[in-house]
Amino acid sequence: MNAEPRRLIHGVYDAAFRTFRPARLRLFFQALAIGSETRVVDIGGMPYFWQLASQLGLPAPRVTIVNLLPPSGELPSNVAWIRGDGRALPFRDMAFDAAFCNSVIEHVAEQPAMAREIARVAARYFVQTPSRRFPIEQHLVTVGLHWLPVRQQKRWMRFSLARINGRLPLAVMERFLDDLHLLDRRGLAALFPDAEIRVERFLGMEKSLLAIR
Repeated sequence: MNAEPRRLIHGVYDAAFRTFRPARLRLFFQALAIGSETRVVDIGGMPYFWQLASQLGLPAPRVTIVNLLPPSGELPSNVAWIRGDGRALPFRDMAFDAAFCNSVIEHVAEQPAMAREIARVAARYFVQTPSRRFPIEQHLVTVGLHWLPVRQQKRWMRFSLARINGRLPLAVMERFLDDLHLLDRRGLAALFPDAEIRVERFLGMEKSLLAIR
């Protein structure tokens, strides 16, 4: 693939990220009243969101990132990282004031276990996940791919923009599809019955879902 289409695809990614991620982060800070003394657990996160918060002039809460993968890049001074699994968090009940989980729960097969852990360790939480109703599978950037049976998904994944753009090898994409469990509003509400379910929209379509308590 030559450089011009690559620039176009990366431009689409960047435009979407610049639009939704700052707005989502501001909503998290506002809805959960996040301040500099708030203890936040970021489940499955990376430093990016907290670097972005600083760039947006938001308070610097006391953040603990829990992830099976090590952080990429330097951690901000208000952020700590520990290795851990979101289905069995190594914390006591209500150890944090707020939990943040962005685009992670759809990659977990045992979603009820993860939902219980989020509600157990924090009095308030903010969980975002891509909507299954959005016509574009947002990770591989392919129209309708996630609505097909898994066998058909693996047949057609080679035509995804992620593959054409050279971002992911086929073997990685196949493992990714095996571990993808997208949710709709009913499914997210069942996992978080005490939460308010909100919708992020793109061109009027249901792009992402938020469970906020």
